[in-house]
Amino acid sequence: MNDTIFTTLRLAFRPLSVTELPDLIQIFEDKRVMYAWEHTFDIEQINAWIATAEKNYKIHGYGFWAAYHTLSGAMVGVIGLIPETINNMQEIGVAYLLKHQYWGNGYGVEGVVGCIKYGFDQLNAPSIIADIRPNNIPSVKLAMSIGMKEEDTIIKHYRGQEMPHTVYRIKRP
Repeated sequence: MNDTIFTTLRLAFRPLSVTELPDLIQIFEDKRVMYAWEHTFDIEQINAWIATAEKNYKIHGYGFWAAYHTLSGAMVGVIGLIPETINNMQEIGVAYLLKHQYWGNGYGVEGVVGCIKYGFDQLNAPSIIADIRPNNIPSVKLAMSIGMKEEDTIIKHYRGQEMPHTVYRIKRP
């Protein structure tokens, strides 16, 4: 793919666009995938999410990317670097959402590690964070398994709720 930003062993990352809408619907309408958000997204919310990703590319040079399997060409999920404000500090965060059928195959780890490497090598980030809901055990385990260290607890306000998040950080080697 000529719009590939970077690749890992099994994944190719490219900018999101409305062409990914059918794949994004599979992700954002799946309650199993969206459990940490406590709701699924409708088509309007998905389109707004794509627009936010496109805006982040223009402003920051990064955002959520579409992650495609390099051999099959299937979209595995969305994985990327996102601008975050934590305790009034601008940070680069890493996050992911995988289609349910790809869970348990190491794509989350591979994609997150690839994004962190991109952040260090291409963006010269001094560190990268992940803010994770404490009940999102798979993401907590992923963060810890790749060497992210628990740093803080914050409260995010989302849809009228206070949602605790634990902030994990990995520093540039």
